[in-house]
Amino acid sequence: MLHILSAVAVYVFFKEREPVDLPTILALLVAVPSASITLKNYLNLVNPPPFGTSCLQSFFAFYLVLLSCMMAYRLSSFHPLYKYPGPLLCKVTKLWITWLAYRGKLHLYYKSLHDVYGPIVRIVHARLRRRWNEAFSTKPLKDYQDILVERAQQLCDHLEDLCLRAPGDVATFDLAKWISLFSFDFMGDIAFGGGFELMRDQDAQGIWQRMEKGLTHQSIIQHALWVGVAFQSIPFFSAGMRQFARFAMEQAKRRISTDVKRKDLFYHLYEATADPSNPSSYEAQLSAAVTDSTLIIIAERWLNANSSNTGTNTSSSSSSTSEGDQKFKTDREAFIPFSYGPANCAGKPLALLEVRYVIALLVTRFEFFLPVQASEEEMGIPVDSKKLACQWEDALEDRFVFTKGPLRVSVRSRTNNQGGTGTRTAEED
Repeated sequence: MLHILSAVAVYVFFKEREPVDLPTILALLVAVPSASITLKNYLNLVNPPPFGTSCLQSFFAFYLVLLSCMMAYRLSSFHPLYKYPGPLLCKVTKLWITWLAYRGKLHLYYKSLHDVYGPIVRIVHARLRRRWNEAFSTKPLKDYQDILVERAQQLCDHLEDLCLRAPGDVATFDLAKWISLFSFDFMGDIAFGGGFELMRDQDAQGIWQRMEKGLTHQSIIQHALWVGVAFQSIPFFSAGMRQFARFAMEQAKRRISTDVKRKDLFYHLYEATADPSNPSSYEAQLSAAVTDSTLIIIAERWLNANSSNTGTNTSSSSSSTSEGDQKFKTDREAFIPFSYGPANCAGKPLALLEVRYVIALLVTRFEFFLPVQASEEEMGIPVDSKKLACQWEDALEDRFVFTKGPLRVSVRSRTNNQGGTGTRTAEED
């Protein structure tokens, strides 16, 4: 009975407090049953069982009751997600999702679940970010355009150089790698004032690989925080994350101590909001809120006038797009890559600007086509485009952001091929 009571008490503590620090977890899972064993043996001094047998029985009973309580609640109708369909394993534990996140194939698993269970699947059980939204609004985007143009031109210059040095002015290379190096240089410019030059140096210091290793740890702990805390104490698992965290901290400190002339992301997040003369600064907003010595305090999470008086929805879940309410006129089958509602991607405007400009510039200056087979048996035979696309998708891994495999393409510069037609026939492709 003592083991049952202690296991139930530990379960209630886990459910209400959700501890993630390793000392607390070990104390609850090891120290509590050990204390109950000691107390049981103390109360049973007349005919105590062998110590080894007593420990095994006590720990087994403790963990059995603890797991039974957890499973009974998560599978019962008392659970708030009971009405939503989903695989039994995901209802019981998040270790399965955590394992899939470690493998990097969580996106494929989600797709298979939606194919089986429909648009809503049970797999798991806002903070305001005004600064981020302002940093990607229309005015800051104009400040980022010059940086984008400069880096995109640099990317084209590097690809142009590859074409000039290749036989027949046709270069074959990993396009995904070059786009990744470009993206890092561009984001480094607008976030930390530049200085990385991965395109120029071909990432000689392995910064991109270091970032991907660091994100692997983050993709795991977002599903089970206590697993991440446990991993942090193991150098083999946490080395990549710690190394990238130190790198990011060093770059942030460098940017703070550097006087950058351009208005980058750091300026709009930190410097502009700290300037009292700026209308968007904290001091200016506080002054605007105080009128005739009266400070208006909004005690609710949302301004009541938004939802009650005007009928405007302050947030909207993605399920709203598939329901029949006429307030939502979006396409029911629409793909929303940047998410939706208050937790959507704050960098969407910048991402769209970057994608549109870079793609337009690349297809204007280069011809892209599939490379031919490199093996002697298939020399000169074009690569199967469908096979290449499948290989590309299979290599994608969900690491909080996508990590990509190689995407080899053949490229010819249009500027160096003005005498030709600049086009290829369908048979050639």
